[in-house]
Amino acid sequence: MRSWPGLKICRILWHDARVILALTGYSVLVAFHVIFVVALLGVTFTYPIIGPMAKAQPQHAPFALAAIEKIQRVLVFPGAALVFLTGLWAIAASDHIKGDEGWLTVSIALFIVVFSLAIFVTYELDDAHDRLPDGGEAVLAARKLV
Repeated sequence: MRSWPGLKICRILWHDARVILALTGYSVLVAFHVIFVVALLGVTFTYPIIGPMAKAQPQHAPFALAAIEKIQRVLVFPGAALVFLTGLWAIAASDHIKGDEGWLTVSIALFIVVFSLAIFVTYELDDAHDRLPDGGEAVLAARKLV
């Protein structure tokens, strides 16, 4: 006797539903952590494009400085904070990762050092507009555009 063809579809859907329900809070947390890393910190890969363009066309340097500053303040710094917090939360929620693992300690230390350097460089960028020939008026005008 042949079975109803829809029965196979129902079994497949039931299996998929169980897989979806198997998502835990931890796996969702790790997924958000990875999304934050890629989306919010990945924008820094635009800097090697913006910099040479500003050098090739010096009249656009004020806009380039303002754009980099805006990307840092609006995306990178809040994104780095989210990456750090979700990473710490994932460590605390994990059953497999212990806080005393060497790679984890080194990673956290490197993250703090790099983030601190990024803040320092950004504040140096703020002072860079003073060294421009027009006294930074163009950067101030470009900041209004970005």
